[in-house]
Amino acid sequence: AKVPELTAANYAVHHGKDLFVFLDYTSPGWYAFLESSIKTLKEKPRWLFVVTHCPLIPTWYFRKHALKAVQLISGCNGILLCGHHHDNTVITYEKDGKKAVQITVTTLLNPVAPERMRIREKKVTLDTFKNEFRKKAEAKNQQEFLPVFDRDWSPYITSYRRFPGFGYARFYVSDREVVIEYRGADLKSSQKVRLMSSGK
Repeated sequence: AKVPELTAANYAVHHGKDLFVFLDYTSPGWYAFLESSIKTLKEKPRWLFVVTHCPLIPTWYFRKHALKAVQLISGCNGILLCGHHHDNTVITYEKDGKKAVQITVTTLLNPVAPERMRIREKKVTLDTFKNEFRKKAEAKNQQEFLPVFDRDWSPYITSYRRFPGFGYARFYVSDREVVIEYRGADLKSSQKVRLMSSGK
């Protein structure tokens, strides 16, 4: 595939059997670009990777299109790669037999907190995550979003996992599955999570 100009706000590239879509969520045409990139495909990609700074699952930002974008992505074995939260998380959205997985990764390193160099999983229940999100929305004066969250997002968020610590992430991609490995800056600790498999 022809590589687009990297000065574009949004662009898509095919790499082997996979499609990568890079989105600038501050650009007015980001959703239209995502929709066009997916709907004009001649065949479904093995895996779809969507890269954007701000997470979409869930968010009150660009609320007009966020839910539609996630539903589009879920129809193509879609994985969202995001930042913004300065945390390592894996969150799953499932509806009507379709699935999208969103990951966030942080590579910030705080030399004052060497214990954060180790990656480990912190058990967080779905109810805890959803309640924390509600509190965050209220703190940001986004109370009007809460009915939307409770109706359109909360019932379909089926898992949430958190891996505090600084380091980096490595992906393992095959026909069978996509796995992320969070690796700690201590160069010893790591946590692997299967994001998608061909059977799901």
